[in-house]
Amino acid sequence: MYLNNITKNSGMDICMVNPFFFPYMGGTEKHIYEVGRRLAKNHHVTVLTYRYPKAPKREVVAGMEVIRARALVLTYLPHPLPPPMPLAPHADAVIQKQARYNDLFHFHNRFTYSVNSFKSLKRKGRHVCLTLHNARPQGIDPVTDAAGSFYDDFFGEKIFGQCDRIAAVSRNTLETTLQEEYRGKASVVYNGVNLEDYDPRMDCSDTLSEYGDFVFSNGRLVEQKGFKYLLEAAKSIDSHIVILGRGQQKKRLKRLAPDNVTFITKPVSEEILACLYGAAKAFVLSSLYEPFGMAFLEAMAMETPVVGTTVGGIPEIVTKEVGRLVPPRDPAAIAEAVNSILASPAQAKRMGHAGRKRVQKNFTWDHSAQGYEKLYASLE
Repeated sequence: MYLNNITKNSGMDICMVNPFFFPYMGGTEKHIYEVGRRLAKNHHVTVLTYRYPKAPKREVVAGMEVIRARALVLTYLPHPLPPPMPLAPHADAVIQKQARYNDLFHFHNRFTYSVNSFKSLKRKGRHVCLTLHNARPQGIDPVTDAAGSFYDDFFGEKIFGQCDRIAAVSRNTLETTLQEEYRGKASVVYNGVNLEDYDPRMDCSDTLSEYGDFVFSNGRLVEQKGFKYLLEAAKSIDSHIVILGRGQQKKRLKRLAPDNVTFITKPVSEEILACLYGAAKAFVLSSLYEPFGMAFLEAMAMETPVVGTTVGGIPEIVTKEVGRLVPPRDPAAIAEAVNSILASPAQAKRMGHAGRKRVQKNFTWDHSAQGYEKLYASLE
């Protein structure tokens, strides 16, 4: 059963499953949107999600049929649970109903859906895939690390066993999350960026004049992003610093910020975001845990040199040609790396050019969609 303005393609009937989707657009939601609209050119793609406030129950988005089930969305949760989180007691029934229409179910979240959903789909003869957008927590804080490990050891492993194929957004995510017995059916499918949306030739002169010369950072204001270490480093960085983000630590981080730091805590358009990357003298993210690090791709696409930490998937993105890597929790190393880029405009320019070339070669959404096509073809 398809909506009237959806044309049945000759390819597979694919159902992407995730708690949220457009108009809510976090990193996972952007991944599904960009990959899904490319897959929809050759396949029928359904997105099965929960209903975000004011969003319609059914609609077509970028060639994908979007079905939103009822759920109570929790926006405030105790540490270490990250909001938003849906409560949907009828999730299994919704998924089983959708099994009448789709050949393949591709889950993008292992924390919200029950093992029973995966088992029931397998009993019905459906292919089941999973993308790991989140690695096993390591290095955030003892409570978060222990809770994440407990979940994967007692629930995640059962889910992994039910999957026909597993994708991970980085090699580090695959190796730190999956037990050895499941790695034979796993592959890496990196996130991407739209080069047409992140183009260093964009005219941003009218939108960013108020900031002058600045270093940029972008991420949720939560513990895993390590912003308190960037704020400590800011005291020794020879530049104004602009941080874009919202999250649980907003008030605390603002209290810690020195005078050369400005926060932007309201949402900005994709165009303004690209301009912030492009106008910055450098981009820095002081993460303690980062399964991938999409913000680095966006900065590199705008030919901005980057500074990141040696955690998670970041070293798979950031090479010495495009920026600098520093140890986590090291404000002195962060400041030294940023200042070294600021002190050499010629070096910064070379890094910027190399960064965009690296994205063009390895990290576009077309590459991501091709990775999924290869993964699906291996099921036949």
